[in-house]
Amino acid sequence: MKEKKSKRVIVRITESQFKDLIDCVIEENNKKYTTSDLIRESVIEKLKKIKDDAKRKK
Repeated sequence: MKEKKSKRVIVRITESQFKDLIDCVIEENNKKYTTSDLIRESVIEKLKKIKDDAKRKK
């Protein structure tokens, strides 16, 4: 079985973004998402958007 390598990323957010994140975590808690899952999803979405924007600019 292949061993998964985990990567750590430091993400800087504003206070209002943090409050929004906490609100989202509280709402999504009923669906059994963890905080790290929510952060991971949002970071992946943002990175994909940046990548798509870079492709369009070429």
